[in-house]
Amino acid sequence: MKYALSPSKAHRFLRCTASLLHDKKEEETPATIRGRQLHEYAYLKLTNQDYEEFAEIHQFNDYEENLINCYVNAVHEEAIRIGATKRVFEKKESASLYFFNFNYIIDALLIGGDTASIIDLKTGNIDVEVEKNEQLLFYAHDVSIKYPKIKKFRLSIFQKMRMKTQEIQKQDIIDFFLEKYDIFEEIHSEDLKYRPSEKACQWCAIKNTCIARANWIVRGKPDEYEV
Repeated sequence: MKYALSPSKAHRFLRCTASLLHDKKEEETPATIRGRQLHEYAYLKLTNQDYEEFAEIHQFNDYEENLINCYVNAVHEEAIRIGATKRVFEKKESASLYFFNFNYIIDALLIGGDTASIIDLKTGNIDVEVEKNEQLLFYAHDVSIKYPKIKKFRLSIFQKMRMKTQEIQKQDIIDFFLEKYDIFEEIHSEDLKYRPSEKACQWCAIKNTCIARANWIVRGKPDEYEV
């Protein structure tokens, strides 16, 4: 398949499929490198491994130390809340949906009874909302397949020392992706369309030069727009 559908880009391609035409290889930045180091630091703490040497090498500042400690505490509290009997951290998974295969890593997955809790650690400063978070929904869809007894999901974003959580049912996830079938078919058939929106355009590589987005803004940003 020509296009790689990463869950982290789902907020974009599930609306503006033509944005896939402009995907570029993600380049490392100081922020992405630091984010990866902080995730690894959290993993060491969550799995009770020796982390002191790692912390010494990377010289985390007070804010970063507090962020990771608060995150680790939040994960432990969530595990108690749902009576977790299975805990998975930073594990690479493979999944498929409609015509596509993709890989992903869930920062924290907790399974307790008929409930799954998925927690995504964000280390950046731009606020990420948990409501209608497509990335989390992708994760939840695959978890629902691999753990068929799960009926309820707690989807969370941990950012800036606090956790935002949305509870949804398994059927909500199924319905969400059933409604998106036409989008996946559009990508599969390579009949891609521009559909600008605030969310889809936010991280698009051609945000500042996209004619479709310019026309959309001129037209007053209607809810539905297609070029």
